[in-house]
Order: sequence, then structure tokens, then C-alpha cells
Amino acid sequence: MRKLRDFSGIVLAAGFGTRLRPFTDKLPKPLVPLLNRTPLWHQIMLLKNQGITKIYINLHYKPEPVKDYIGKNLSGVRYVYEPQILGTGGGIRNIINTFGINEPVIVLNGDTITVADIREMILFYKKMDCDAVMLLIRDRNIPYENSVFADKKGRIRYIKQKPKNLKGLVKFRFLGVHILNPKVFEYLPEEGCINKNTYPRLIENGFRVYGFITKNDSFDIGKPENLYRANFAFLGKKWESSVFTAEYRNEITDSYGNITGKNVKIENSVIRNSVIGDNVTILDSEIRESLIFPDTLIVNEKLKRCVANNEYKYIISDRRGGRK
Repeated sequence: MRKLRDFSGIVLAAGFGTRLRPFTDKLPKPLVPLLNRTPLWHQIMLLKNQGITKIYINLHYKPEPVKDYIGKNLSGVRYVYEPQILGTGGGIRNIINTFGINEPVIVLNGDTITVADIREMILFYKKMDCDAVMLLIRDRNIPYENSVFADKKGRIRYIKQKPKNLKGLVKFRFLGVHILNPKVFEYLPEEGCINKNTYPRLIENGFRVYGFITKNDSFDIGKPENLYRANFAFLGKKWESSVFTAEYRNEITDSYGNITGKNVKIENSVIRNSVIGDNVTILDSEIRESLIFPDTLIVNEKLKRCVANNEYKYIISDRRGGRK
């Protein structure tokens, strides 16, 4: 694949993982399990698979494990630590200033797993001569404070507010991917949210802000039930991305429908249709349709539709999860 030398990639990975607690009490959100990898690995490989070679991430909460993971698993990725968390807009601006980036950037939220065609989004950005592009999906039910309104040509007219006149506008939900031209970098805040602080100003000042519309939804893995569903959408063949392809999934799935990490010990146990992290020990147990975090010991348990580590077991139902 031809390298996109005129683009840099940014993955935002500084968040606290508050909604995923208690599972992020010890493990930072970028490193929670996603099949046999992590959300951070998926997002970075999504960029690399499109030929983007200059990739940067921001860190804040529990940065050392993330640095160690990058060093062992992701070559060529540079990072910057935020002593004080800066928000999405501030985080992007800080990366741009720290590394002197002067070409367009494609920005991925680290906790929003997308299967959209990033290369097509980049081609759209070029074709439409955009100043900024947001990845969008149509959603009539999204609250106005989280909505994006675009006209029939895809040009964004309102964000995070209800328009006075809805005629000719379509309501969308943002899916965690931006493309930004260097001419809008100065509008990024030192600290704060890009959707709240930057995009309204760009729209008011006449910049060409467009939505790239997809029918492929994304998963916000910021809650235990969403992390579970993202894993099992891939495992259950409902979802594919340019990273987790059918071929990749088939290579790592055993005959019992399990994806099992490294250094896993299983004795006198039944495991079916589950994702088992690295360094897990399972003894005298039955595990079905469950997501087991790395470094977990399970003894004499019967788990189904569960997210588990050493301290917590979160049962997944169709309506809501519950801590056990």
C-alpha cells in the first residue's frame, strides 16, 4: 500500500477510564483486552494499514504500562505525557506543538473502535478540499447536546446544539475520527474539548467543515458492557475491520470458538466462545461467552457472559450489566 507521507496520525489515549472502573483501577484503558490485542494496538494498526507512518499518542493516566506496551508491540510510535489532562482539543494541540507537525492529521479516539474505511475518508477530505472532516453516522435519536447537523452535501452547519431551522439538515452522531488541515490548528484550545471549543468557531468563521458519512457504526468501549460487546462483535463475526479481518480472526480462534492469549494455564475446565487474556490461569471452572482480563486467576467458577479480572466479575445482560 502506498504510504500517506503527507499525513500524520494521532491516537488520543490520555483518559482516566472512569466509566470502565473498577477494571481500569490497575490497567489503563488503552490496554484493556480487545480480542488478543488492545484498543491502542487496533487504532494504531488501523492507521498503519492505511499507509500512515508518523503516529503520535498522548498519555496521562498510568503512562508507564502504556510506554512499556508501545516499546514491545508498536514500533515507530511517539508519545507525549500530559502532567495535567488537556481534553481532546488540548491534547491534539499539545501533540502538534510538541512534535512540530505541519501536515494534515487524522485523529482517532483511543476508546472508539471504528471499522470505517479511513482511506476513503482521506480521499473525501482531498476531493472536497476540506479544512476539517468528522466521521459521522446518521442517528435521529442522539440528544441535541451530542449531535452534529449537516446539509445534504455533507457540510456541517451545527454541532452540539439544536438548529433554529431544521429544514435541509440531517442529524448525525460523531464516531471518534477527525481529519484536520494545518490551517485550523490555531483554533485548537490549550485545554478543552475539540467538539465544543473548536468546531463551532470553525463553522462560524466559514471554514469548510464536512462530515464523511458511513453506515458502519463504531463501539465506544468506555463501559464494561460496551467493551464486552465490541469483543464479541468481532469474535462472533458481526464485525470486521482492516485490522481484525476474517482471516486474522480465523487464525487466532480455536475449534471451541476461543481466543486465548499467551502463557495461559487451563486445567480441568471447559472454555467456550470466550476471550482469554495473557497470563490467565483457569482451574476447575466453566467459562462461556466471557471476557477474562490478563493476569487473572479463576478457580472453581462458573461464568457466562461475564467480564472478569481478579477482583471483579461483571455480568452482561441484554439490558444492563451488574457487578458481582
